[in-house]
Amino acid sequence: PLAAERRLALPRDAIAIAAGRAQDLIPDSDPALEGELLLVAHRGGHVSSFIDPGPGSELLLQDVLALGPPGRPLLEPTGIVFDPTTHLAYVSIYARDLSALSDKKVLGRVGLVSSGSLDFPSTLFDAGVLSLEAVSLGRDTRDIVLNPLNPGEAFVVSRAPNGVLWVDLAGTQNGESEPTQAIVKHNTSVGRGPSRVITGTLGDRTVAIVSCFESRQIFILDAATSEVLSVVHNFSGPFELGLDSA
Repeated sequence: PLAAERRLALPRDAIAIAAGRAQDLIPDSDPALEGELLLVAHRGGHVSSFIDPGPGSELLLQDVLALGPPGRPLLEPTGIVFDPTTHLAYVSIYARDLSALSDKKVLGRVGLVSSGSLDFPSTLFDAGVLSLEAVSLGRDTRDIVLNPLNPGEAFVVSRAPNGVLWVDLAGTQNGESEPTQAIVKHNTSVGRGPSRVITGTLGDRTVAIVSCFESRQIFILDAATSEVLSVVHNFSGPFELGLDSA
């Protein structure tokens, strides 16, 4: 009902989700936020936010944000992750309409701020796109996760080229505190149609594991060196995946 009063409606086609403690995602909120914040990316070009106050409480829709110019959703989200280093959410995207974008491969960026309201503690804002340097111009990225070994660095699944991009989100390569460009430090080639990436631990290694839908393969990469450790063949259309380290 509170969302209805603000004329908020949950967009269709949820495609990815990111979650974290509210006080970590908005550390200086007033009043102080409790519970968890959730960000949901929607295929039509929107991001919605929820707050989960805790046991016994309902999940509350906080805000809905359209990516790109008003009335012209240009970016089709494919994945979302929140980076505690930069306090921004990053969205991997497939750009259907390129007329208003730069000629670079880009990530969407979304921020959270405190609204000062007890009913709706947080609101979303569009922090603009982050263009990826030193990589081909094909504007098709399918997933994004953080590198657990290196704060401020993300693994981005790319099509055209088919690979995993090691992206410096924090701008440590060019000295900018709020960069509009991000350096791609490595590009590790994988099979055709890469779709999802996860990270985890296998033995004493931290790994990134990538599903390749069209080539029917799973690639296992060393998160520290970007080396391809192994390729598992002959799956039928692998897409989403999970790792049981035990």
